[in-house]
Amino acid sequence: MVGVVLSTAPSIQLQPRRRSSRLLPAKVLLREDQVSLHGSPGDYPADSEQFRRALGVSEVAARILACRGVCEVDSARAFLAPSLREHLPDPATMKNLPEAADALLDAVEAGSRITVYSDFDVDGLTSSAQLVLFLEELGANVTAYVPNRFVEGYGLAATAVEALARTGTEVLVTLDCGITSIREIALAKRLGLKTFVFDHHLPGAELPAADFVVDPAQPGCPFAEHKLAAAGIVWMLLIMLRVKAKRRADFAAKTLPDPKEYLDLAAIGTICDMVPLQGLNRLIAFRGIEALRQTKRLGLTLLKDISRTGSDKRFGSGHVSFGLGPRINAAGRLGDANDVVTLLTTKDSKRARTVVEAIDSLNDRRRLIEGQVRDACISSLTEQGFSEDVPGIAIYGESFHLGVLGIAAQRLVEEFYRPAAVMGPGEMVLDGKRVKVIKGSVRGIRGFHVADALSSLTHLLVAHGGHAQAGGFTVLPERLDEFQTAFVETAGKLLNPELLRRQVEADIRICLSQVDFELANELLQLAPFGIGNPSPLLVSEQVRIGTVSALQDRHLKVRLIGGNCSRNAVGWNLQGHPLIRKDEVVNVAYHVELNTYQGVSSVQLNLREVWQ
Repeated sequence: MVGVVLSTAPSIQLQPRRRSSRLLPAKVLLREDQVSLHGSPGDYPADSEQFRRALGVSEVAARILACRGVCEVDSARAFLAPSLREHLPDPATMKNLPEAADALLDAVEAGSRITVYSDFDVDGLTSSAQLVLFLEELGANVTAYVPNRFVEGYGLAATAVEALARTGTEVLVTLDCGITSIREIALAKRLGLKTFVFDHHLPGAELPAADFVVDPAQPGCPFAEHKLAAAGIVWMLLIMLRVKAKRRADFAAKTLPDPKEYLDLAAIGTICDMVPLQGLNRLIAFRGIEALRQTKRLGLTLLKDISRTGSDKRFGSGHVSFGLGPRINAAGRLGDANDVVTLLTTKDSKRARTVVEAIDSLNDRRRLIEGQVRDACISSLTEQGFSEDVPGIAIYGESFHLGVLGIAAQRLVEEFYRPAAVMGPGEMVLDGKRVKVIKGSVRGIRGFHVADALSSLTHLLVAHGGHAQAGGFTVLPERLDEFQTAFVETAGKLLNPELLRRQVEADIRICLSQVDFELANELLQLAPFGIGNPSPLLVSEQVRIGTVSALQDRHLKVRLIGGNCSRNAVGWNLQGHPLIRKDEVVNVAYHVELNTYQGVSSVQLNLREVWQ
């Protein structure tokens, strides 16, 4: 049989995890030909000096800009300091957006009861908070509704549509979902609801018959090139609402809300949904992080405090991705995501503090469950003798928590560099009856488009959706084995041996002595970092490992020595790596950051790869 499949996995007990050596699959050790370099300072073009001087940056920074395709002075200035006045595209060119804004204002003026229905991840929740707050400032009768992951599942649920219609909703607005909800939108229309779909996912062959469909991914939309998250689409909607409201007598006399005041929320959704941080997305993230540093929004202030991300000038996309985002997501994974909308919109300090503490506690529990599911998956795969011939992974665990399946799948991709589907037991309403099903999450690698792969397996699935990197699906228990086999076979058809080899693209080769405080500060100017603009990855060759010590759970603290200088480094999740030992001479790829402890800042290298 081709591939690794697993029908069951060890029961997951919610107990503290033991510290242990990292389970290292065969793929973790790189060969030199798996690391590619964009260039070295000595390779820099002869005409680069004018470019570098015009921007006032070092040769290293200029080379890294070139690695990102930023080679002209004007484009580099726009990259380094994107401006709302100069670089914001006209929202009126987004297909159906002006008409949708007009119709929403009609509903506000008529006093219609509006329900904003969003997905339960960070992108959906920050989208919901933006629109609810903005419409409230316009005087709308608006409420938020977030489905329960375990009862209603992803997307627009028919049971929710029926319940909302019964309780008086007249206008239904879906955010970060709805583009594939053909039957559910049709149901809403039959029940007399005016319907708006604001989504960024790929549509199917048929668009929903909503009154207004706004999705840059739909055919004929000029905004497709921007690859916005839902939070970015909603922020553009706010701009359009303000423009339209200025022209109406009912709103002209009022102080209209300023969309710039919502950039903090738009940036969180944009960064956490992992859309490319280029162009408009970079503009939203860049200006949004500035807004986040000084936000007066009660819920975000408390969320920053409890996640200890701070508000100084070094607050950046990493604090959003690893501090704020996971806590916002935790509510939808393990609790009630409606609490997040409350946190982001409430002006009641006592209520906000209660919610933020509950969310932080859920995040601690999420980390625990996630680690145990991940360890169970890796242990099972290791016991079965993971092989380089395996093109994909499909694992089902009877005790796997649905809230962490996506994270577990991503961890498997990181460990084994294979498309991974992780599944657990769930329920859903099917043909009017609640039935037991299996729900799963998929994460992909280059060459494996998740949404397309799931579409090719439609005949086996009850439901599915997603995009290139990630997706979700539902399958009946009696078809589990068939799906597992088909998933692995599909991966085998799509991925040749070259695509199954992990490739690391570094920006530049550099001597360890060049990595100093000045360079670390300069590299921060290239932020925010994320998909499409990763944190610069530097390579130093033939460095010697000095001291090595354990640092919490799976991490290492390492002293690297190159020539006459040494630098402190941290190996996140690298405990047990066979090459990280005293006096070993290795090549290293790393990110540079400034680490501040007790008011003192120092250069720290975050190890990404180690090889010989």
